[in-house]
Amino acid sequence: MPLTSKDIVPISQARTHLAELADDVATNHGAKMLTRNGESLVALISAADFDELQRFRQADHLRDLRRIVEAMREFDAKQGIGLEDFNAEVRALMDWVDAPAGESLPAAPGARLAKPAKKKAQAQRSVRPAKSR
Repeated sequence: MPLTSKDIVPISQARTHLAELADDVATNHGAKMLTRNGESLVALISAADFDELQRFRQADHLRDLRRIVEAMREFDAKQGIGLEDFNAEVRALMDWVDAPAGESLPAAPGARLAKPAKKKAQAQRSVRPAKSR
């Protein structure tokens, strides 16, 4: 649910009405944006919404860790992608990360690229960097 003007509260006003704001947020599962000098400072959300946000973040981190483990296993099995494909994925990821806040984002890049044809795959195997000592 989008914030309305009544959901944007100066922090000085929030100090004196904190119990009322908290009751409103808890009852309506809405949110309040607390501001200082007209700038967003913090958000007040219900405990249930906070728990949901934490679960979402945890699932997101777990998905990222699984991708890292999968990539490491593929690398160890010498099933890496070619340097050109890798660079293209990194550039797409950088563009995605640098996108302005609030802009509609495409799905995060990084989905495994289609495996190249067998002949091409042999020529494009990832090169393992020398281990530093």
